[in-house]
Amino acid sequence: MSTALLPPTSVYYRDRRVGAIYRSGKKVWPPSWTPESIPGLGLWLDASKITAHADGDPVSIWYDASTKGRNATSLGTAPKYRGAAVNGRPAVEFTGQTAITRLQVPGWGTALTGSSSYTMFQVIQQRNNTGNYPVVTTAPINNLWQWLTEYDSSPGWFYWGHGNGRFRYYNAAIPMNQTRLLSFVFTSSAPKFYQQGVEQTTYSFAGGGDMAPVVPNVGTDVVVGGYYEGSYGVDGYICALLWYDRALTNPERLQVESYLRTKWAL
Repeated sequence: MSTALLPPTSVYYRDRRVGAIYRSGKKVWPPSWTPESIPGLGLWLDASKITAHADGDPVSIWYDASTKGRNATSLGTAPKYRGAAVNGRPAVEFTGQTAITRLQVPGWGTALTGSSSYTMFQVIQQRNNTGNYPVVTTAPINNLWQWLTEYDSSPGWFYWGHGNGRFRYYNAAIPMNQTRLLSFVFTSSAPKFYQQGVEQTTYSFAGGGDMAPVVPNVGTDVVVGGYYEGSYGVDGYICALLWYDRALTNPERLQVESYLRTKWAL
């Protein structure tokens, strides 16, 4: 008789074949994989974790699901919760072409300052706004940018840089009105930008040159959804925004991307 499975009448039983422990038929060990299973998670904004909101309610606080407690709060007009905006999944709607809606993330700028490696993921949809330059993240929050991610929505290209005037301009052909997974893995020697898990290798530099090898002083906080003075707003949906304080390995990046693609049915 096999001893792989203890009697299911037990409160706890163990299946040695898969190394799992169950309680009343429900697996309790090992715990389910989440982005926090990978060390270094410093921010995790996840629209699916927003509770007690009806469709269209303002999101004045978007709670950080990481252990850092960097809860994003509205900066002026709050964006709105949408319960089934992206493939039937939740998202936060930003309206950059009407009343600019933005969030402020406390402490993220402090964590970024001096970084020579980090990783970020964005699950985002930008509506088709020809000629607009929607800013997804920027810091400092009260002056010209020293760290920035931004669409050029007319051709679907994308800016990523730090050190004012120093950035890479990626010819990524990001389609508007489609939810995309964007991944940023920064190291001083080889920054890498991915769309839908595919590395984007065609880019040019700004007049100031390539992005700085170390993130300069960007202040304490970061703005999400628009520029520091309230212009260049995202017009669309942000489903998730994750940041790690180190460069993830390729297998780690793929794990997070697989999780996010599955969660939002991309």
